[in-house]
This record gives sequence, C-alpha cells and structure tokens, in this order.
Amino acid sequence: MISSLILIFSLSHLTVHQESKAPYSPTISKESDEAQKALGGFKVPKGFNLGLFAAEPHLANPVAFTIDHKNRFFVVETFRLHTGALDIRSYMKWLDDDLGLKSVEDRTKLLQKIAAEKPHDFQKDHDRIKIIIDRDGDGKADFSEVYADGFNSIPAGIAAGILVSGNKTWFTCIPDLWLLQDTQNKGKADSRTSLHNGFGVHIAFIGHDLHGLTMGMDGKIYFSIGDRGTNISNPKNKINLPNMGAVFRCDQDGSNLEVFYKGLRNPQELAFDAYGNLFTVDNNSDGGDQARATYLVEGGDSGWRFGYQFIEKPNARGPWNAEGLWKPRFQGQPNYIIPPMINMSSGPSGLVYYPGTGFSKEYDNHFFLCDFRGAPANSGIWSFSFKKDGAGFSMQNPKQFLWSILATDVDFGPDGSMYVSDWVNGWNKPGKGRIYKLSDEKESSSTITKEVKTLLGEGFENRSDNELVKLLEHADLRVRRESQFALAAKGSSYITKFASVAKSESSLFSRMHAIWGLGQIGRKDGAAVILVLLPLLEDKDPEIRAQSAKVLGELRAKEARKPLLAMLNDSEPRVQFFASQALVKLPSIENLPGLIDLLDKNQNKDVYIRHGCVVALAAINDAKALAGYSKNSSLGIRMGATLALRQLESEEISNFLTDTNQEIADEAARAIYDIPIAKSLTNLAQTITVGNTKTTHNLRRVLAANRRIGTNQNALEIAKLAASPQTPVEIRLEALEYLEKWGDEAKRDFVTGLARPTQAANKTDAINALKSNLPALLGAETKISKETIRVAASLKINEIIPELIASLKNNSLDGKFRADSLKALTSLKAPEIKSLAETALLDSSDLVRAEAIRVYSKLEPTYAENTADTILKKGSLKEQQALIGILGESKSPLSKSKLKSLVKEAISGKTPPGIMLEIGEAGLKAGVEDSKSLIQEDITKPNPMAFALEGGDKDAGKTVFFQKIAVACLRCHKLEGQGGDVGPELNGIGSKQKRDYLLESIILPEKNIAKGFESLIIVLSNGKTVTGILKQDKPNEIVLMDFEGKLMTVKKADIEEKKIGKSAMPADLYKQLSKQELRDLVEYLASLKQ
Repeated sequence: MISSLILIFSLSHLTVHQESKAPYSPTISKESDEAQKALGGFKVPKGFNLGLFAAEPHLANPVAFTIDHKNRFFVVETFRLHTGALDIRSYMKWLDDDLGLKSVEDRTKLLQKIAAEKPHDFQKDHDRIKIIIDRDGDGKADFSEVYADGFNSIPAGIAAGILVSGNKTWFTCIPDLWLLQDTQNKGKADSRTSLHNGFGVHIAFIGHDLHGLTMGMDGKIYFSIGDRGTNISNPKNKINLPNMGAVFRCDQDGSNLEVFYKGLRNPQELAFDAYGNLFTVDNNSDGGDQARATYLVEGGDSGWRFGYQFIEKPNARGPWNAEGLWKPRFQGQPNYIIPPMINMSSGPSGLVYYPGTGFSKEYDNHFFLCDFRGAPANSGIWSFSFKKDGAGFSMQNPKQFLWSILATDVDFGPDGSMYVSDWVNGWNKPGKGRIYKLSDEKESSSTITKEVKTLLGEGFENRSDNELVKLLEHADLRVRRESQFALAAKGSSYITKFASVAKSESSLFSRMHAIWGLGQIGRKDGAAVILVLLPLLEDKDPEIRAQSAKVLGELRAKEARKPLLAMLNDSEPRVQFFASQALVKLPSIENLPGLIDLLDKNQNKDVYIRHGCVVALAAINDAKALAGYSKNSSLGIRMGATLALRQLESEEISNFLTDTNQEIADEAARAIYDIPIAKSLTNLAQTITVGNTKTTHNLRRVLAANRRIGTNQNALEIAKLAASPQTPVEIRLEALEYLEKWGDEAKRDFVTGLARPTQAANKTDAINALKSNLPALLGAETKISKETIRVAASLKINEIIPELIASLKNNSLDGKFRADSLKALTSLKAPEIKSLAETALLDSSDLVRAEAIRVYSKLEPTYAENTADTILKKGSLKEQQALIGILGESKSPLSKSKLKSLVKEAISGKTPPGIMLEIGEAGLKAGVEDSKSLIQEDITKPNPMAFALEGGDKDAGKTVFFQKIAVACLRCHKLEGQGGDVGPELNGIGSKQKRDYLLESIILPEKNIAKGFESLIIVLSNGKTVTGILKQDKPNEIVLMDFEGKLMTVKKADIEEKKIGKSAMPADLYKQLSKQELRDLVEYLASLKQ
C-alpha cells in the first residue's frame, strides 16, 4: 500500500485500473481449419513460404501486434469497435457538439448525453492485449493468455498501439498512453501506469486513435494520434492540439513529452529507417483525395484540420482539396506544409522497416505497408524504398508484395520472418483473427539469420563491452540498436567507448549508433559528450556531419553554434537541413544572417531546407526583425519570413498581405485567417479592395474575414466584389451566399469548418448592399444573375419580383430555376401569384408544373382533391409526387380517403415505385393504416426498399455521392476522375446495370459484388486451395483470374468447397442515408450513361 502511494505521487499522471473481478470473456470463433485453407488464397512473393502461425481462438479482431526478442507476440484485440467506441457519422445530430469539444472530459459528457437519448453501454466490451507463444518451437502458436484487459472506460477508444522492451509494455488506448509492466515475469501486466491522459478530444471517426508506438534511435518513445485531437493540461506537459492528428515523443518514463509533427489525419503507424529518418503513410479523407507517404521532420505540418472532414461546399473538404494539401509538391501549393512524397495505398495501416536480416539483399532499406481495404481480394502489403532527394526523399520500387490478405499490421520476428495479422474479412468485428508467417526460402536458414535470433533471445545486458561495441556494426538494425542502448545505459564512463567508434573509420552504421548513444548519455552528461561530437561536424562523411549536428542540437550545445552556422553552407542539402534544425534548439539573433542567407540561396526549391530555416527563425522570436524583410527583393527570403511569422502567430505578418508575389500574399492570408491571428483580421478584410488580382484561396479568406467583422461597410465591399466582372465566378457566387446569410449566426468557421462561432450581423446591411449593386449583378452572366435573383428573393427584396416573373416565363431557362422562381414569388407574396401559378400548371416543364401544383393548392385548397384523379392518371411523376405530398398535408376527409385508396393500390403492387415513398409518407401523416409497410427498411423481406427504385432527384443524388460524409462513396469508388480504387469505377454504370441492381448493391452489397471484385476461395478435392476473381462461371468449370492477372480454369467436379469473399462495402452503410437520399442516390447512379 505504501509503495503504491509513493508511485502515485511520483508521476505527473496516473490512473490506476484494477483488473475486473470477473474476467472479460468476449465471443470468439472456435478453432477450425479455415485459416489453414485460406493460405491458398494469398498471393505470395516468389522465393517465400507462407504458413499459419496463430488463429482463433488464440486471437480475434487483431488491430496491432509486436514481437519481443523472446519471440512472444503481444496482440492488441478490439471488442469495442462500434460498441464501446462510437463514430460521429452515425450520430451526425451531435456533430456541432463534437466539433466544439475542447477536452476528453467534454467528450465524456457528450457521450453520456448521447447515451441518455440513445441508450448505449460503453463499458460492456473491453479492448485488451493477448500474449501468444510458440512454446514447443514448431513454428505454430500453442499457448495464449490475456496480458492485460479492462480497457473499457467511457472515453476509451480503440486500442491500437503496442511496443515491448523487456518487461515493459507501452500501450495506447485513448485517452491514455499506458506503461504496463510484468514485474513478476508471469505473463501478466501486474502494474499499469497512465503516463499521459488527454488524447481523443473528439468522437470523430472511429479508429482515429492513438497508435504507431515505436522506439527512436534516441531511445525515446514515438507515437501518433489521428484527428480526434489532444489536450493535455498537466503542469509539466501542456499540449493543446484539439483539431489535428500529430506525432509525439517522450522519454520512456513519459517525461519530456513534446509534439514532433502535426497536421495529420490518421497516421496508423510510424517507422524509422536505418538512418533515423521517420516516416508514415497517412489515410485519406474519403473525399476524392489519396493517402500520403510522408517524411516526418520535427516541427512539420501536413496541413490537415479536423473541420475539413465535414466541409461539403463550395468544395468538399475545403482547403484540403481546393488547395491540394494532400498532393505531392506542385507550383501554387500552400507553402507552410510539408507535402507528401507520393500518394499511395487506400487504407494504410501497419508499417515496418526491414531490419536487415532474414530476407535477401533485394529488400535492404525497404519498408512494408499494410493496405486495408475492407476485403482481402484487393488488400495486402506493399513494399517500397526511399532514395535521397535533396534534403528529403522520393519513393522508389513500390509493388504489391503479399496480396489478397486483409492485413492490419506487420512486423519482423527475431527469426527473420515477417509476420502479418489478418482481420479476415469485412469492416466490422469478425470474431476471428490470424497471424501468418512469411519466410525467405533461402535466407531463413542462413547463419546470420540464426545468429540474430540467438543474439536477440539472449539479450544484451550481460554482454561484454567489446562485444557490444563490435555489434554496433551488425547487419541487423535491432542488434545494433540494442547494443547501443545497452552501452548507453552504462552511463558517462562509456563515453570513450562510443567516442572511439564515432571517430573511427569503421562502418557508417556503427558510427551513427555511437553518435546516437552519445546523445543518450549526453542528456545527463552533456559537457563531456559535446566535446566528443564537435569535431565530427567536420567529418568527411556527410551523414556523420548531419547526425552529429542533430544530436548537438538536441543537447542544446551552445559551443556548436558557430560550426552549425558554417554548416548552413555545406555542399550537402541534408547537412544544411540538419544544421538548421539543430539551430532551432539554439535560438539567438546571431543565427539570423546565416538562416536568411540560406533561404536566399534555396529560393524555395527544397521544402525541407526552407522548413529548417523557418522553424529556426521562429525560434529566435523576433517578429519585428522578420517583418523588416517584407520589402526584400528575394522571394526566398520573403516567403521564409512570412512562414516564420506564421509560426509565431504574429500580427507583423500583415506586412506581407499585399506582397507582389501572390503565393506570399496567400500565405499571409492563410495564416491570419486560419490560425487565426485576430489582430490582423481587419487588415486582411481590407485587402478586398484589391481583390481582382487575388487567387480564389485568398479571396475566400478575405470574404470570410469581412463577414466575421460584419459591419455595413463589410457588406458593401462583399456586394461590390460580387458585382465586379473581374472577380472569379465561383467567388462571386460565394459572395452572394455570404450576403444571403448575413443575418444568420454561424457555428462553424467559413473556411476551416472548425467550431468558431460568428455572431449574426445586421441583415438590413446585406439587403441594402445587394440593392445598390443589383443592376450590375442582374446584367452579369447567367450563373451570376440567376444566383442574384435567388438570393434577392431569399432576402425578401421585392424589387426582384419583375426579374422572377421574367425568369418564370423564360422557357429557355432550366426548369428547376424557373420552378424556384415561382416558389420565390410565393414567398414574396407577389400580387399576381395566383394567375402566374395557374398559368404555370400548363407549363412545358414538369418541374414547373409540380411547383405550380404546390403553390396553387395553397391558394385554392380544394384544387388537389378535385384534380387528383386526373393528375394521378395523366400527370408526370413529379406532378404526382407533388400532388400526393399536398394530400398528406391536407386535413380534409376526402384527401384521407384518396390516400387510403393509394395505399391499398400500392400494397397490391399496382403502383409505380416512383411515388411509393410519397404515398407511404403522406399516408403516415394522415394516419392511414398500413402506410408504413410501403416504406419499410427490412432488407430481409422481398423487394426491400422498392420505394427507392425510381422518382429521385439526380442532382441531390450527386451531392450525396460526392459530399455525404456519413457514406463517403468516393473513398472506394472512382467517378469523374475522383475517388478510390477499392470498389468498381462507376462511370457509365447506369448503362450497364438496371436500377434494382444499383439499389441492391447499396443495401445488400454481399448479394451483388461487382464483376472483377468478387473473390472466390475454392477448396479442391485434393486438399489444395485456390483463390481469385471470378471471370466466368460455365456449366462445368469456373474461370478465375489470380492476383498476377493470369487466368486459371477449375473443373466444378474437382471442387469440394466454394466460398465467396465479402464485399469491401460495409453491409449497413445504407442506414446512414434517409429514404429520400437513398432514392436520390439510385437516381443519380442510374443517370450515369456512357
């Protein structure tokens, strides 16, 4: 008890969770031969053998795993997916609440609020860690037990990160970074300490949690979080990044927590290469963007903000898509970000770097990435490498390595084999899980592979100093790193050991590990280490110069300032970059000239060099000095100064708002509005007077700034901008929308989508501003004049009535606009509305006639009843829908009687599908019995949801497809050049498939898997398993295409068992759509003709 109290008070954050009295016993599938049979369905690289290591019931629902040096597997299992952990897409009613959350405590309260309305047991299911062991050494697991469970608090998320060293286990499960220890070596975590609490501010998307735990070459713990955000408020570590994903690092005891990188969306895994460079592959936003491989550099920002996820217009995902933040570098891209190296994969999850032994030399310096796409047929593991490109890297040799497996994580064991966790199938919990072992046929039995297994298994604590020094040059990264850590743990007396290696002519790897080891010791004995490292800044090897600069920066060695400044002129870009990053830790006005000179020489060519200079300049914290460069002739210097002022969030950045270089002016506008820098908002708004030369990105922020200030003058300036023919059309339209909503309060920011409320402004100011510019706007091109008419009508500007009448009577205009004009005339109570509506009943456009029915029925209440039979027999579909809607709103007995007849006919199957939804909903409103059966959502019944087959609005359906966040169609399907490749491309789908097929594909995705995406797993009578994509199903044989594109024929007489793989489309996705949205989506898909 006393020791426990000491422990509590010795740590900054501690949450003690006792083991449950009753062990948690989730449902897991029973043992079977299914996992063994599945082996035949995987595409295995040549020269490798794939075998089953473990399967259910040893594990289920594996999210991540790691392997310790004793070959024990620590597997993170989730049972909270969609039960204990929610996804805001299923609770969009509370989206604004979620966007406004500031802390984990806030989120907990919101979850309890949701549960009060929609009962939910957050704590029923646990996430947990399982230990799996091959005790008899036959290559297959034969023992498993729970290492730790009880991770089921209300704010807990999906457990997704694990790292093991000795008897210590670091484990991530929001809101905590845990340190678990097996102090008694019994295979159980008998001690658990929350090192940090405060991760997961938002409900957000499920799985955007803490993950990516890995050990750096500096002996620190690195880990990532998705855009659920972070707010840690303890006195020693205050971190407030509530609206973005990030990478953190800290010491192994949790101390010195800091943000390493930010602006990520959902980086599932992190991996270091042999040179200490850190990489991730970040997930896309399901909005037509793509996943991104990123070189993570300290202080970097990829640009993602949580609010972007929910922006639907004027561009889906806002600046993320509109400004191309997710794309590799291009001219005109925002300069404050670290752009990705390449776009690759669709569902990046596990990531690992090849340690150097176990595979052939072909895989040296390679990474392996799991690509999880919801179904095994098109999921698997990529291999690729990076090559130096300036101060950064570019990707090379990407290829599908191990394919047709729904891999969640990948790691290398002490035996040199690759191990892969398999989710088995689908997006939801399968109740199953496997780990497969991939071994190189030749290298798995090599001397070096066996040696590594022995070295790692025996450990390094008891090895002699000379042996440890020798092992610093070993071929295996894990051996080198453990030797480094073992020597560094011995303290200052071993500085000379490291120094001799660092200065020697031995291998580059051993020298780097010696430098990193010195950095570890230097945290306690900096002075002695600094003396050793200073001469290495002049080493002939550029990598040694770079690594020495990095460590000296981490040690904040003031003695290194002068040589580091000299290194800004090094011939190697990587050395220049590392020197600039080191100077970040040594801020001084003395650094300014050298950094400015490097910015000038670089001229924005190398983003990493520029980034290093920018962060180092910001560290000096002299905004006035940076503002002094606003008139400098060098674009490189002015851009660097602008970006540094952004980092400082300084109002001095206003000096760059009217820079002659548009990219620099854009960066100033982005910083002022997006961060925001409140004191500079007026300066930004005032640049509207020079708006004609600006980019759309800039003008959007200028418009938003004017709306935020919201005075009469701001409204006038926005109206003038809308009226100017020099303004881009899209901005003119957006300006009109600002005027329309001038009197409305806004909860979310206009540009970033974040919770940043704007008070309602004086609506009269907008009305007067629009009136004063009406002649110019009405004389503009059709798009502008039509939107002006619509907005003026919305603002109840009666002066627009003549224009509305003219529009209604103009048959050359589209029917929807003319129908909206009639609707607007009704809202404005135009004196001649009755005669206009009566005339419109005979219009050539069915949309106009349908609106006329609605309008005229309100003016003549008996019209709908008197004309119902005629319209239902001879009217268009749109007219019939309008009429039935009127009947449903009527309170008269005659209307109800007609609805009863309609419901009866519909039940008997005599009614076309296009009006079934209207009949069902109108009948429900009128209290007509059996109406609900027409619009039932039970997909187990015959002809499910037939009401959605016809009668939708294809334009509304297009909006659902491209913008509806809850269904994210673009994540998997490509259309009009946008979207993912998980599912079939949909261009021309309306010509290829009938409506019933389209509807079934949405509500019953397993029933109609698109051709070329349905995978078959076939067990033959001889025991072999084959798998592939079904190409032909003939009377006596099946033709499959394997995953190398080769066709193979299987005789049906030889088939013992045949299984169809699951669709990658979630089975219950349709539940995120309203009935009308489902019908609209079908209508849109049906309209896609070739």
